[in-house]
Amino acid sequence: MNTPLLQTRLIIRFICLMIMPMMILCVAALALGKIIPTQLVTLKFARADYITLFDMNRRVHIPIQLPVSQIGFVHLSGDGHRVILATVTNAETTFSVWDIFTGRMVHLADTFPNCDVIGEHWVTDNRHITFSCRTNIQGGLMGGVYVLDFETGNVHLFYSQTQFVDDKNWSPDMRRVALDVQNSVRIVDITGENEQRISPIDQYYRFIAWEGDGESVLMMSLNSIERYHFATQSQAVLIDDMMISQTPEVSPNGEWLAFVSGSLAYTFNLTTSELVLLTPFEDKPVSATATTWSPNSRWVTFGVLSNMATSTPDIAYYVSPPTHSELILLVDGAYAYPQWSSDSQQVAYSIRNDIMDTTYFGIATWDESLTQFRQNIITSGKLIHNIRWLPDEGGWGFILNNHPFGHFNFYSSQKSLYSVTRGLQAVSAFEFVR
Repeated sequence: MNTPLLQTRLIIRFICLMIMPMMILCVAALALGKIIPTQLVTLKFARADYITLFDMNRRVHIPIQLPVSQIGFVHLSGDGHRVILATVTNAETTFSVWDIFTGRMVHLADTFPNCDVIGEHWVTDNRHITFSCRTNIQGGLMGGVYVLDFETGNVHLFYSQTQFVDDKNWSPDMRRVALDVQNSVRIVDITGENEQRISPIDQYYRFIAWEGDGESVLMMSLNSIERYHFATQSQAVLIDDMMISQTPEVSPNGEWLAFVSGSLAYTFNLTTSELVLLTPFEDKPVSATATTWSPNSRWVTFGVLSNMATSTPDIAYYVSPPTHSELILLVDGAYAYPQWSSDSQQVAYSIRNDIMDTTYFGIATWDESLTQFRQNIITSGKLIHNIRWLPDEGGWGFILNNHPFGHFNFYSSQKSLYSVTRGLQAVSAFEFVR
């Protein structure tokens, strides 16, 4: 009898007996993961100076508590992987940045102390954050615009004069930044150098947006909308003799502008120069509010103020194609601006009834066969706020606040409504983690 061979076989059998259950567990875990995928949210509890991670599908807390002092301030990067955490120390605001998936933390105060931070904002590369410093409680600013590099932790002065810089100010190729400086529009390169004024001297101008190729920008004066071409260093007037009430909104596909002039809402085709009136109401006075776009650029949304007598003014929200081929009443009396789903098929809104002290949460779903939006009131409570669309998977999250407690609720794409944080502390804010 070959004793070594027998021993080898026994060892192999033993190893197989040990490995097989582990393999079965791994397969089961993978299957369970597909059936119940992880969906993380950051939660900010009321009266708590921290945020925490929560798996909403499994109702499981991840034992991480990160300091954040400002109520509801949870600012995620565009890819949803990093979060700005604002804290207050000795009456001064600073912030830390946390990478949710690697756990890395960068504290601004470590490399840049003595700055009372204001206007912190992610850049579209999900790596840099712009911010300024405040010198007094009235909001005075100093020191211009700074940039924090999350990868290195370094801070550098980007621009000597204080300006608000958000992601729309950066050119599509991330080589230049457009700034509003002393009623003029100026362009600087990525280092904040080589400043160029592109608007006329002694006239009021503001930046609107970069155009898709990054070789031209849109800007506005008090009564015009214009385009500046870098190649020819020339200016072209697109719209003239119209008082522009608010900064126009460029459609996601870059083909249209939507804006309010006086009390009327318009769209403008940036290629054909077609100007379209969206508010041809003849039976009542019109006072149009801000305009927004659906993510697929098919619809432009605008509000019409109808009653200022109530504590929450009545606003009727309409949707229309930019060509105004049809006008559809979306919701009358919305409490806050309606929110589009990423597929542009749903719009979520809240309606406030002051007499009954009740807020209703509703969803309008586009029905292509009926060519109209189907309305559905989902639930109601004292206050409904922080309405968010769940990226990728679909469904709506919101905070339902029946005083004094608020809880994070979710309405799934399968039309199931449930309280994610029922039985936990009151929640003041949340953000989905991608």
